Amino acid sequence: MKNSDRLPAAFIASALVMACAVDIAFSETKHEAETRPGRLPFACVLLDGKVYAHAEDGVKALPLGGVIMARYADGILWYLRADEPKKGQGGYRKLTAGRMDVQTEKETEYAWKPDREVTPVKIAGNRGTLFVLTAPTAGDDGSQGTLYRIDLNGGGAPLAEAAMDFALSGDGPCILAKGKEGTFVSINGRRIPLALGAPARFQAVVDGRILFAADGAAVAVVDAHEARVIAAYAIDKRLARPGEYNLEILCTDDSPAGDPSATVFYKIFVDGTEAGRTESGPAGTVRRFRTKVDAGSRHVVRAERWELNRVKEKYERANNIDQPAPLRLTVPPDVVFKIEWSRGELGYSARGSLASE
Repeated sequence: MKNSDRLPAAFIASALVMACAVDIAFSETKHEAETRPGRLPFACVLLDGKVYAHAEDGVKALPLGGVIMARYADGILWYLRADEPKKGQGGYRKLTAGRMDVQTEKETEYAWKPDREVTPVKIAGNRGTLFVLTAPTAGDDGSQGTLYRIDLNGGGAPLAEAAMDFALSGDGPCILAKGKEGTFVSINGRRIPLALGAPARFQAVVDGRILFAADGAAVAVVDAHEARVIAAYAIDKRLARPGEYNLEILCTDDSPAGDPSATVFYKIFVDGTEAGRTESGPAGTVRRFRTKVDAGSRHVVRAERWELNRVKEKYERANNIDQPAPLRLTVPPDVVFKIEWSRGELGYSARGSLASE
């Protein structure tokens, strides 16, 4: 190792602290260290566009420059290099995505030209593919960016136009996002509703399959292999515990364009069977229904709006355009899951959360 590549101990200590502030990840079990040929670095540090590999025999600078983001795991460094500087407050238009075996310094790179200016905020790699999450673009609500999939041997394209976060499980990404039905995690194209607000982030991945997602107030635990929520808990409040019910449904009108004096009720269907109905009352006040469903199983819940026809003096089913869309959900064990359907000028929005005491 050249003297120019050796760094003082004080620098190493400060650089390892800085690794917490940039997207550098490392992992190596004792078994892996004993069975893989040679000694893998146990940390890589990004500093001023260069990456330094730190192992028991010292520190060396990897032959890379202009690196803006890197992630290290099990002997492989995934990275993005800037081919040209950012323009003012804008993003990058030309980047190089790469993968390097840190021991052999063999690299595979792809010259990536995104379809728009991007500012990467997170990367992770698997086999020959690098996933890149970018910062939200102007005009968005500030919680979702774009997730790109970059095949280092083929090319890059958007995988999800709206994503708050992602985590790798198996061969592909689990995408945390927000839609009209609320926050959800998408696994192999299957949406799993979560009782979280936005923005939400993945806190941890355990055993490559158990995902911890949080929004600052609550945590949802998802088994990615089984594509279901297995637990949920609040961070700073006591959750309501199930008794006679574990599913609470609230429906209300919040649109000033609506008729606040309209009298309505909602029939509730669970898995295609009518489970009951809310009480009747003014549309601008909350209509409530509670029931019990099998926890840990997937369900389809639908609310059907009925309005009082004052002329005929009877209730009639509202037009399809005035009906909430069905929700697919899993009620976690030992909690009460709350669905709130709110009717606005553009139709219904839905929000899922955990009921508190």
